[in-house]
Amino acid sequence: MASWQEIIAHIESQYTMTRMGENMIALTFGFQDGRSQALAIAYAPTVGPMPAHIKFFSQIGDRKKLKRKLGDILEESGDYPFGVTCLGNWVGVVHTALADTIDAPEIDVPLELLAGVADELERRFTGGDEF
Repeated sequence: MASWQEIIAHIESQYTMTRMGENMIALTFGFQDGRSQALAIAYAPTVGPMPAHIKFFSQIGDRKKLKRKLGDILEESGDYPFGVTCLGNWVGVVHTALADTIDAPEIDVPLELLAGVADELERRFTGGDEF
């Protein structure tokens, strides 16, 4: 798999997704306990030395509301194979993969793990299920 269209085709064959623009899609994972978690997947084309890559992002909560808890969130995130970042007004879990060499397991495994980690962090640090 190498092109964004091939990546979208794979995701569309496995999940229910919504196109959010030319280079972004969104999907929601449902869990057995009734909770759910939204994810955004964006394609970033090659720019200079930065190769084309796929960004996976799932919100935990509002940055302002979590401001006093960011240290705890960052400390706990060290136990996971993902990063935590602020994107606009949101704190979320993030993962990046090179687009040229990505294959199905490099899409499916991070999507499912990222959704679970973000949902658990959202539950622990906000007490809610907004995303």
